[in-house]
Amino acid sequence: HNTTVEDDDLSTTSRQQPHHLDNLYVMIGPQERVYPNNVAVDVDTELFTGKMLLMFRTPDIDDHDEQPSDNRIVNFFQGKQRRFEFQWQFKLKEVPKGEVCFCAELGEPIEMGIIQRALTSTALRFVKKMNPGFSYYLSDSYDRPSYLSFPVGTSMDRFTATKPGQLNLPELGTDILESKESMSRRKKGQKIEWNVDDVYTMSFGSMYLDFIDWKLMNFPGLTPFSVNTVAGIQPIKLTLYTHGIKYDEMVGGMKEVQRNIVFSMEVSNAIKSTLGRDAKDWLAAKEMSKDNPPSSPDTLHKPELLRDESADVQTSFAKSTNQPNYNFVNNVRSFFALYQ
Repeated sequence: HNTTVEDDDLSTTSRQQPHHLDNLYVMIGPQERVYPNNVAVDVDTELFTGKMLLMFRTPDIDDHDEQPSDNRIVNFFQGKQRRFEFQWQFKLKEVPKGEVCFCAELGEPIEMGIIQRALTSTALRFVKKMNPGFSYYLSDSYDRPSYLSFPVGTSMDRFTATKPGQLNLPELGTDILESKESMSRRKKGQKIEWNVDDVYTMSFGSMYLDFIDWKLMNFPGLTPFSVNTVAGIQPIKLTLYTHGIKYDEMVGGMKEVQRNIVFSMEVSNAIKSTLGRDAKDWLAAKEMSKDNPPSSPDTLHKPELLRDESADVQTSFAKSTNQPNYNFVNNVRSFFALYQ
């Protein structure tokens, strides 16, 4: 490979995906739905330009029982426990003016009882202790979103910089290779020396979150439980942002900002949770293009009453309550019992 971000076999104009992903909507704004597992999409922002490949572990992957497959995504997940992996390959348009962070956030308030909120905060403080630079906020109002934020340098599973002239540009859809020494320095908080010449390749995945089943899983001593148990029935927004300064039209000049979001991606599950705003707008526009009255996604996927399969109970987030969700409470207690 040359040190440019180029198309490969996965970067096609095909919009086919395994049927297991039909109800998973990954949106870059209301105009573009991202189809995972066989397409690397172009991403062009004010900060960088490049490609992004999203890979999710589908149930059929486990049916191959470690047997080689013609499908590169199946081969990628074999022998791994992770439920998803996101990969990016890009060049910067300018050097970031502040730290670059990866963030998962919720647009609506989290409606938890007092006990749930206390235990969740305790769990997040534990995560913060184990991850340098990690920050979080749990919001009970619309004034400020709830979020989990990690610096890119410490949060990415793999991160490489390919210098101009080097021929070893990593290939998206395969394991991104990084030396143990480089990984150790990053995880301890070493700052990334950004520049506009290198091609950066990074990946992020997890065995703890299954977007297809919309569950948190694989925690020692815990049974899988619905994301809705913690976050409520709403989509998840994944963002990349920088700290620094930004032009403000209201003041007619530059001002310091806490977050300058340079990339945003909405992930929602139409069956296990509810569609996000961008997904709803995209579906409505698609219906309009067929000269048919747009069907309301809310009538198809009502958030008022949803089966929480992990607890096998009817879970409603229509009203706030201070009563604890005992399935969630027992899960968290079991988790912390392992570290006593």
